[in-house]
Amino acid sequence: GFFNFLEKIDPGSSDRIMKCLTEIMTELTEEWKAEMGKS
Repeated sequence: GFFNFLEKIDPGSSDRIMKCLTEIMTELTEEWKAEMGKS
């Protein structure tokens, strides 16, 4: 898969990507909650 390929060329990169995605999702969730709280 894609992550296996990434691990070959850049070990640890899939961990960084997953961490980055998790942070983005957390931020989006927080913003969404804030928007829902306003209305």
